[in-house]
Amino acid sequence: MGRRWLACGGACAALLLAWAPTVLSQAETALPEPEAPKMDAHTIAERFLRACVEKRYSAAELDMDPELARALPQAALAAALEQLQQDHDIDGLTHLAGEPLGEKRVEVFLVERGEQPLFANVVVLPNGKVGGLHFQPGTARKTPNESIDDAERLVTGIGPAKVSGAVVLPKVPAMASAVIVPGSGSQDRDGPLGGPRLLAGLARALARHGIATIRYDKRPLVGPAKSVTLDAELVDDAVAALAWLRSDPDTSRLPVFVIGHSLGGLAAPSVGARSPPVAGLVLLATPGRPLTQVMLDQLGRSGALDEVLRRELSAVEDGTIADDAVLLGAPGAYWKDLLRRDPIGMARASGTPVLVVRGRRDTQVQQADLDTWVSGLAPGQVTSSCPDEVDHLLARTGQGAGTVAEPVVRAIVDFVSKHSGMPGRIGSAGPGR
Repeated sequence: MGRRWLACGGACAALLLAWAPTVLSQAETALPEPEAPKMDAHTIAERFLRACVEKRYSAAELDMDPELARALPQAALAAALEQLQQDHDIDGLTHLAGEPLGEKRVEVFLVERGEQPLFANVVVLPNGKVGGLHFQPGTARKTPNESIDDAERLVTGIGPAKVSGAVVLPKVPAMASAVIVPGSGSQDRDGPLGGPRLLAGLARALARHGIATIRYDKRPLVGPAKSVTLDAELVDDAVAALAWLRSDPDTSRLPVFVIGHSLGGLAAPSVGARSPPVAGLVLLATPGRPLTQVMLDQLGRSGALDEVLRRELSAVEDGTIADDAVLLGAPGAYWKDLLRRDPIGMARASGTPVLVVRGRRDTQVQQADLDTWVSGLAPGQVTSSCPDEVDHLLARTGQGAGTVAEPVVRAIVDFVSKHSGMPGRIGSAGPGR
């Protein structure tokens, strides 16, 4: 049946799913054994998850799709889960919901109760194997009409995949609105799955200063390798979310900005170009150098760069990588699409004001990336900020996870205030409503 891709949020989370026809050798002439009854997705997911939390990794691997098993061998699975169990008191498995995702199913389990519950999302493929596992803190979303927070307004049906999202409106008079475009990896509207609620924290912080925001669940992508592009991953839904801001009575009269974090910053100029006019682009912790250079740096610092990866990155750089080749979990066509893009040139040509923010403790995006953006844009078009003690997730040392550093918030609010024609509201009281 060929190959199809499930890209759960970009380069580091895409999985190749291969369905091969059953082939019998000439020696297999006996009558086939009766097929065992097929288990439902809930049962498969629970068996797999229980094996994981009970540290029976060999048993867990038996339920994994071969591509997932290659991407996540037992040693890596054990290390990740043992770290998770150090940080969380996993006290049982409670099945909450099962939802279709194209031909697949996502089964959702509560694995830790309390003020900060933890949920496990297990993706079960049509072949009865597990194709993905994500842990997510926060409140379960049992129905499309349930918001994660009473202060938020849920919206549904965003973009081609009809994803859900959340709008936060300021209690103070609004001066602007913005769509928040997420970064790479598996993310929902709040931020990285299993990580800090970065995007939710950013939306709240901006609402306190008069900026309404919409953010959305990053969708998995299903289709042939060539269809896994940055447009399908991020841009299409961001354009649809921006159109929602322009159509809603609460935000339709406000100037609109595009805020992108990390990979989302690379997508921001495309979002702006497809949704003119936008008042400004805000690029947070966004690469500026070619991605192959950024990846060589990141992999080198982590000790994960070997000769095989170096050759594969060279093939990406010179365009010789095959469309269906696999690099860091994503098809070659995805990397080709990224490298064909010129976000700096697109932003410069648009003349749209740009803010570039990079924290000095960001080990993933370097000062050279910020400098590349600044030098590549027109004089007077760009504003830059490089706050001390701020990391890639926009937090300062000692701050709680998901708390955006005040210097980052201040830089965004000052920029939005300048380019929206409205006074800034740094220090205004009140959360979003």
